Amino acid sequence: MVEPLGPRLEVPFVRHDPNGQFAHVNRWFQETEPPRNLILVAHGMSLTLFDVQWSGHTHGSGLALGTLRPSETVLAEREGELADPLEFDVLRSRMDGLNRWAAMEAVTSDYDTDESGLIQSFTAIARSTFGESWRQGEADLRLVAHWGTLPTEDAYDRRIAITNNVVLESRFPTARPFVDHLAEQRKVANLLVLMFGAPISFREHRIRHNRFPTRVLSGRIIDHPFVEIVSVRTVRERAMRVPATSERQDPLATVTQIGPDGMTEWSNNYDKWRRFILPSVAVLGRPDAFLEDIVTSTSMAIEAAGSLVGFREGEQPTYGRTGRPTAATYAYRCLDVIDVEFGVHAGGRTELARAIANNYNAVKHFDRGDLPDHRETHLIAELNCWIVRLFALTLTGKGKELIAPHRLARERWRLVQWFEAYRLRIDSGGRWVPSQQASGTVGDHAAEPGEATLGTG
Repeated sequence: MVEPLGPRLEVPFVRHDPNGQFAHVNRWFQETEPPRNLILVAHGMSLTLFDVQWSGHTHGSGLALGTLRPSETVLAEREGELADPLEFDVLRSRMDGLNRWAAMEAVTSDYDTDESGLIQSFTAIARSTFGESWRQGEADLRLVAHWGTLPTEDAYDRRIAITNNVVLESRFPTARPFVDHLAEQRKVANLLVLMFGAPISFREHRIRHNRFPTRVLSGRIIDHPFVEIVSVRTVRERAMRVPATSERQDPLATVTQIGPDGMTEWSNNYDKWRRFILPSVAVLGRPDAFLEDIVTSTSMAIEAAGSLVGFREGEQPTYGRTGRPTAATYAYRCLDVIDVEFGVHAGGRTELARAIANNYNAVKHFDRGDLPDHRETHLIAELNCWIVRLFALTLTGKGKELIAPHRLARERWRLVQWFEAYRLRIDSGGRWVPSQQASGTVGDHAAEPGEATLGTG
């Protein structure tokens, strides 16, 4: 494994081999057409490499070294015809935030105490449990609380750790390639990015199919286990730093609150709302994004959403001189849909929409002079992140009930504190003016230009 690039296979060979022992390998690299699939046996393990691509070769006077890159690597040997493409029924994936979002457990525990209240025995019960399930196109998805053991022992110490994690499972009625499973699971991962307002990475994939059996010495099949698969499509995510629990805020809504119908509705809306979802996820899912990047990507998302929403009562003051909708109009529409007030400093709906559009246009257009004041850009970035995250809840078909708790002022306390720390407010024309009151500060720190501090609820 060469992270974050994924598995690479280095193949030494002799270029000018009079005996022809390396003739076939020579052709792989000279013609850049290696076998589609390969089985690698090394160090007591068998790996199956699928969709193998040429990745370069070097040579000296006689010896050469070629490099191959498989698109998918399964940590097991597949039975049957080697040339067949990789297809399977079930994919299980682990990703950041899934445990908290699903709120499921595979391990329960209990203990007995004596008359003094001292623990005398401890019992842990590990049992896989199934959570919410829903339909996405042709696929059935469900959440599974899965357990495993990690025993360790040396000459001094022995212990058993029990893993207790939630996985996302996708299942098709017939075997499908990895990319089909990933497309459906990515819809869920992108929803989690919006729910947490933070990057979400795939950490592990396991597949199950009848061509990856477990056999005893007699040849009898006793199991079809889940075997690990590494894909170039997600291997970079595996290499990302795993966030600490303290770095994760609670999600805007859990899977239980969204429900199976809401998850299906999110999936049904996904393609139509891609131009809203993808820019939002791209910037929220990127650590340490610049403030200007956040404003640009979230404003693009807001424009797309506002276009799809259509006319909203009261939007006319945001029209341009020609009487046509503007960027401020699209922002107004999104604000009207989520119906959340962001405090007296942010002004009314029309004023805030104008401020968002002004900052977006000033950042986007090079002929608008200098970039806006970083304090203003920081506040618009915070506001935009709140807007796109709350708007995403409406795509589950349950926007009204899911947004309701976030209309409480305490939910946006941190945002109000930034306004007060900067001593800024938005006036009736959508312009930034000094605030007459500044009753609080945010520690001793104000965001510097380019520093991202997202509104994460």
